Amino acid sequence: MKNIHYTLNWNNIEVEQSPRKFISQASKVKGFEEFFNLARNVKYRRTNIDWKSTFEVLSDDDPSNITTFKSSRRKAEKIKFLMEKLPTIEQIKKSLLDIYDNWLCPICSDVIEDFNHIWLCVCHVNILQKIVRDSQHFILTSDFCHVSLTDINSLDNFWNWSIDNNCLTFIDFIKVVCTIIGDLHEFTYNEVMNNIWKSRCELQVVLEKNLSITKKKKLDSRLNFSANSSFNFINNTNFSSVD
Repeated sequence: MKNIHYTLNWNNIEVEQSPRKFISQASKVKGFEEFFNLARNVKYRRTNIDWKSTFEVLSDDDPSNITTFKSSRRKAEKIKFLMEKLPTIEQIKKSLLDIYDNWLCPICSDVIEDFNHIWLCVCHVNILQKIVRDSQHFILTSDFCHVSLTDINSLDNFWNWSIDNNCLTFIDFIKVVCTIIGDLHEFTYNEVMNNIWKSRCELQVVLEKNLSITKKKKLDSRLNFSANSSFNFINNTNFSSVD
């Protein structure tokens, strides 16, 4: 048995690296391909995106052999930003509709709150304007070689915080889609988290507490939702047997 030799092939091509490393890389490529082809990424497929920098930002430059609860939680938050899966009211309704059915944005109480509304909310306009100005100032005062205010202003739509289906904007940068490398995203991300998202979540916690919406109530609602979904699936499925 010790004299048995083998070669690993993929699509009839011999794999020249170690099986473990190849499987790891193949898994990463498959995962990226699935993410890249999501409908929400159609704009990014036709735009020049620095994906290598994007995923480096997601990992926070942490060593691959070290994992902490803090880094894992932070990475999860950034992935939610990238995937537009932040727990907005509309996102929560998908599993807790009976609790949040008629809820609107907890900040403005005027319209429904989805991912885009976080940035379009009238109550966030001034905050976003300040974050944009502070980000520009960060570039000028940090170690970005020979970058002038003219260079910054020439970045087309980059400083625009509107939702654009064709051009990259400041919202895309918040989502970790990098076109500029350096510590700028870390600065911007912290500003957005501390001044927009965290304060919004704190307000929602207060609103839920005032309405006696507890963790147990949410859990019970999720269990009921799961049970009803399974029941509906069974009732709407035609089962047949073949003798």
